[in-house]
Parts: sequence; structure tokens; C-alpha cells
Amino acid sequence: MDELHLYTDEELANILTQYKKQRKRVKDNYEKIKDTDDWKQRNRTNAKTYYHKHKHEFRERYKEDAEFNRARSSYYYYKKQNRLQDFMIKYPGRMETLINRDYFRDQNPFLSTVTPDNDSSSAEPSSSE
Repeated sequence: MDELHLYTDEELANILTQYKKQRKRVKDNYEKIKDTDDWKQRNRTNAKTYYHKHKHEFRERYKEDAEFNRARSSYYYYKKQNRLQDFMIKYPGRMETLINRDYFRDQNPFLSTVTPDNDSSSAEPSSSE
């Protein structure tokens, strides 16, 4: 049996009302205490503690994303210089990294280089270069 059918419409409405009231209470309490010096100090302490406990996770995430960030940075550099073909020739691995991470929504990085003053046919690389 589906879990939604365990409650009547009145009970569901009551649950939603209670949840909304609780969220409003929590938000109002946060708004009231967020500017106090004591809360700021405790929040900073908690943030530092969390960082030191999870430092290895931050390092791992940075290492995993370093290659992607390098590829993305190179892509934008060559895009700004309007030399994407050079980027693809010089760094095929970086281009592959961007494509594998679904960085391009349309899967065609040349579409993003088209400007209003040139047509879409000039956006594609020519084979004569």
C-alpha cells in the first residue's frame, strides 16, 4: 500500500501546517540571533571544527576536480582568444574531460563562440586549417 494513502486529507493538511509553522519558527529564531556576537563566535568555531574534521574530504574533492577545473580554465582562455580549434588540437584530453563531464549542454563547444556578426556556418572548424 502506498504511504500517502495511510493519511486522510485532513491529516495531511495538518502535517503540512505543522511543518510550515515549524519552518517559520526556525527562520524567525535565526533572524533574531544571527547578528549577535555570541552566535557569530559559535558559528565560526563550529565551521573551523567541521573543516578540520573533514579536511581530507576537501583535499580529495579538490584533487578530483583539479583536472576538470584546469580543462575548463583552458577552454575559456582559448574561447576568449577565439582559438578553440587550437585548444582541441593542443589539449584533446582536456576537451574529452569537459565532454565526459557533460560540460557542454549541446555537446558542441563551437556553438558558444558564435557572435551576432558571424553566421553559424563559420562557427564550425574548417578542415582546411
